[in-house]
Amino acid sequence: MIELKHISKTFPTADGVFQALDDINLTIRDGDIFGIVGMSGAGKSTLLKIIIGAQPQTSGTMSFQGAPYEPKTPMDANKAGVGMVFQEQSLIVTLNVAQNIFFGHEKDFRKAGVINWAKMNRAAAEVLAAVDITNISPTKKVSDLNFATRQMVEIAKVMNVTKQSGSEHCLILLDEPTSVLNEAEVENLYKQMRKIAAQGHAVIFV
Repeated sequence: MIELKHISKTFPTADGVFQALDDINLTIRDGDIFGIVGMSGAGKSTLLKIIIGAQPQTSGTMSFQGAPYEPKTPMDANKAGVGMVFQEQSLIVTLNVAQNIFFGHEKDFRKAGVINWAKMNRAAAEVLAAVDITNISPTKKVSDLNFATRQMVEIAKVMNVTKQSGSEHCLILLDEPTSVLNEAEVENLYKQMRKIAAQGHAVIFV
């Protein structure tokens, strides 16, 4: 699915340069769940940000589905079929669940300048059901959800965005998603990861 060859990343410092990543080679296949483990500052999040297009690598190349992969922004990555759930979360808490899932894609539900909210809510319910969220109303405001539920909404949103790419299988990046979850919430997250992988998608999990 995705291959990284000789990826390195340096940052300028007052004393010269800081080597964040040094000659990383990585191959992820369809259906893989790949864990990246390391101490704080090891470069795990930096690697994910390069894959998602949030930061450029200093050297090295990437390919996705056998073609050169050079995302300049996360939107470029989404269009290719790569999505990321960031550690700090990116949902807009003043909007409801459906509005967050389809944020930036409202035109799909607009006719004569008016948004068909009922249609958006039905579509959001289908997206949520894909990750086993059936007990949350698409009309519920995100600020009323706990952290674990917000995270599942983010995963559902990322899955939906990457599927719009037309790519048969998607790559989902999860940056330390278990850091503030309890044991039951962690188990549910693992369950969803296995379900995503069983569909042929791949997960890189810090």
